[in-house]
Amino acid sequence: MIFEKIHTPRFSTRPAQLHLRRLLGKPPHLSEVAERSYELHPAESFNAPPAYFDASDMDRVVGYGTNRDRELRRIQGGPKTINPTVMYRLRDVQMLSGHLLFPDMIRRWEHQARMPWIATGDQFECDIGALANSKLGLRYFAHWLHDDLPMCLAVQDMGPLVSPQTGSFGHQSAYLQAIGLEITRCDSVRFKELYFVDDWHAENSHKKDRLLEIRKRVWTACPSPSHEGVFLVRGSGGQRRVLRNEMELAASLSERGIRVVDVAKSSPQDVMRQCANARVVIGVEGSQLNNGLISIADGGSMLVIQPPRRFNCHHKELCDILGVRYGFVVGESFDKSADFSVDTDSVHRLLDRLMALPTT
Repeated sequence: MIFEKIHTPRFSTRPAQLHLRRLLGKPPHLSEVAERSYELHPAESFNAPPAYFDASDMDRVVGYGTNRDRELRRIQGGPKTINPTVMYRLRDVQMLSGHLLFPDMIRRWEHQARMPWIATGDQFECDIGALANSKLGLRYFAHWLHDDLPMCLAVQDMGPLVSPQTGSFGHQSAYLQAIGLEITRCDSVRFKELYFVDDWHAENSHKKDRLLEIRKRVWTACPSPSHEGVFLVRGSGGQRRVLRNEMELAASLSERGIRVVDVAKSSPQDVMRQCANARVVIGVEGSQLNNGLISIADGGSMLVIQPPRRFNCHHKELCDILGVRYGFVVGESFDKSADFSVDTDSVHRLLDRLMALPTT
């Protein structure tokens, strides 16, 4: 991508002006500042299947990742309405220090970006670009993998993919290479036109097709015959929720042909290769599970080990649209801490139940 350097003053107070305007009133929604917005795919309704679990497990839940009502709706299934996928065409947008500057507002896009008050140095201009990241995708690898990558496929024909991100997750480059996408990191660039696709809570059939295309490309880059499954070790990384007997569980699963993969200690290529075409993906609730979900076998299953103090069935919604069965086992607390253990026999019983289901 070619950025054209434009003549600018030594510094610009535009960011400060937009900050003051933001402080004086509620910032408008993107739909209010977009030159045009339209639905790439309409809202949908369907009946979500219930999760697979033992009812007694819910007695051990003492805290929720979101809230109790939302998590119960997820695991019980039933009628559900899915948001549309919306495309926005934005005019005169500047990427600056992890922020997006519009003519009448400023939006922090990268979570840890420092608020700029003045713009200094060289500025560049580009005719057109396609925003490659959501705000959550810039903060969490899980959202980047199952939200931002399919978003890129939806917007890639509108212009070169661009991102305000100043850093990157360790495994991003490998996934981009496997899928065949290229993203340009930008700072202090003004776009005459910038396109953005809003997929928030839009787990519809349009997004399903894009996720399946990503799966197909991962399978091509890392071919693997169908296999029993993969246990993705979480360890102590990320937000703390340590499974004290994780290695004991891993050893028992390995005895029945389940591959054990420590995502933090493996190369991204090896993670993709081990996860591709797995019949079941197992692990503590967390972002590492997305490596398995993105390339799971058709008709596969996900078995999530839930921390009792942070019960969160976030992956259930993605499993629903992909035709992946979702089950969980809730662990036991340790002294009111975030650490917990799980009954290995309970995990194996649910695994037996999932593996006995037909694959189509």
